[in-house]
Amino acid sequence: MPIEPRSEMAAEHDDVVATSDPAAAAAPNLLAPAPVVPAPTLPAGRFGVPRKLLAGLLVAQGTVWMTYFTPVLIALPASMEELSPDHYTWYLSVTLVVATLAGLLAGPLIGHFSDHSHSRFGRRRPWLLGSMAVGLIGTVAMAFASDVPVFVIGATLSQIGFGGVTAVQLSLLPEYVPIEHRGKVGAALGITTAVATIVGVGLTSVFVGSGQLPLAFLSVAVLGTVGILLLVLVIPDSTAAAIGAARISWTPRELAAAFYISPRRHPDFAWGWLSRFTFYLASASVVTYQLYYLINQLGLSKTEAASYVPLGTAAQVLMTVVGALVGGPLSDRIGRRKPFVALAAAICLLGLVVLALAPSIPLYLAGLLFIGLATGVYNSVDIALMTAVLPDDIKGAGKDLGVMNIANTLPNTLAPAFAPVLLSITLFSLVSENPGQNYTMLFLGSALFAFVSVVSVLKIRSVR
Repeated sequence: MPIEPRSEMAAEHDDVVATSDPAAAAAPNLLAPAPVVPAPTLPAGRFGVPRKLLAGLLVAQGTVWMTYFTPVLIALPASMEELSPDHYTWYLSVTLVVATLAGLLAGPLIGHFSDHSHSRFGRRRPWLLGSMAVGLIGTVAMAFASDVPVFVIGATLSQIGFGGVTAVQLSLLPEYVPIEHRGKVGAALGITTAVATIVGVGLTSVFVGSGQLPLAFLSVAVLGTVGILLLVLVIPDSTAAAIGAARISWTPRELAAAFYISPRRHPDFAWGWLSRFTFYLASASVVTYQLYYLINQLGLSKTEAASYVPLGTAAQVLMTVVGALVGGPLSDRIGRRKPFVALAAAICLLGLVVLALAPSIPLYLAGLLFIGLATGVYNSVDIALMTAVLPDDIKGAGKDLGVMNIANTLPNTLAPAFAPVLLSITLFSLVSENPGQNYTMLFLGSALFAFVSVVSVLKIRSVR
C-alpha cells in the first residue's frame, strides 16, 4: 500500500523537537498521538495479494456471511414462531425492518470511524474486533431470548455489528489489492459467498430441524468470530496518520457526512451505486417470491413447489460460481469493467423476462440459470469497478464502501414493499383468476430495474 510522504512542515517540526532540551525530549508525552507506523509489506501472490492475507479475506468473507445472512433465512423465522405463535409474521416483519435499518446506518458510520482511526493497533483491526463483538452479543441474545423485545434488540445489535464488520472488510479490497487484480479477487470472494450460503443454510437447517434453535445461531457465530480473528492476525494494518487521513470530527455535520456522497461532485460513484442498487432490487423479487410463484403461476402443489425451490437455488448458485470464475479473471485480463457489468445486468433482465413468461418448470429453471450467471459476473466485476471510482480513494474507503453496501442490502427490504403493488396489477396477467398473484407483472417490473442498471453503468466515464 503506498504511503504518502510527510509534509515539509511536519519535517521542520521534527527538527525543532530534535534540537530542544534533551531532558524534555526524553520524557514520554502521554498526550502525543499514536506514532505513524506504516503497514509492513508482504510478498504478493498470483492474485497480487500476499497468500496469508488473501486466505484471511476469503475465510472472513465466508464465515461472516454465514453469521450475517443464513440465520435470517431459517433460524430467525423459526425462533419468532416459537416466541409468538399467534403473531409471528407481524413481529418477524418488524424485526427485519428495524434490524436492517440499524445495520444500514451502522455500516457507513463504522467505516467512517475506521477510516480516521489513529489507534496504534491500526485503523481496521479495532473496528473489526469491536463490530464483531457487538454482533456476537446480539447473536447470543437472539439465541437465548425468552420474549420478543429481547429478540428484537438482539437482532438489531447483530445487524449493527455485522454491518460494521462488512464495511471494514470491504475497505480492505482497495487498500491491499492492486486494481489490476480486483476482478480475480472479487470472483474469489463471490464464490466464497456462494459456498458459504449453502454451508450456512445446511448447518442452521440441521439445528432448526432437531429443535436446537440456540445452536442454529451460535454455530455460525463461532465460525464468524474465528474468521475475523484470523483476518485481524494477517492484516498489515497501519494508522490513519500513515496515509494522511485526519482525525475523526465528532460534530453532527461531520457524522452526517458519513451517509452522503455528492452525486454532482462524484457522478461516477453515484451512477455505480444506482446500477448496483437496481440490479439487486431486480433480483430480490426472485429470492423472496420463488415459492409462491411456483404455486400460483405454475400451478404446483405446496409439496411439489417445496421440492423445486432447492433445485432452483442450487442451479442458480452453480451458475453464480461459473459467472464469477469467468467474469472476474477475464475482466482483469482485458482491463475492462463496464462491458461485463452491463452485460451481467442485461442477462439478469433476460432471466426475469423468461420467468415472467415461463409456462413450465424447464423455463423456470432456465430463468434462474440466467439470473445466477448474471449475479456471478456482476458480483465479481462490479466490486472492482466500484473500488476504482471511490470519492476519497483508500483514505475514505470504509465510509464510501459502507455507503455502497446500502445498495446491496436495501433492496431486500424494499422488494416486499413494492412487490404487492406489481402483483395486484391485472395487466399482462397469466393467472387472472387469482387476484394479487400477477407474477408476470412482478418479474417484468423487476426487469425494468435491471434495464436501469444497464443504463446506469454505461454512464460511468472514468472506468472503461
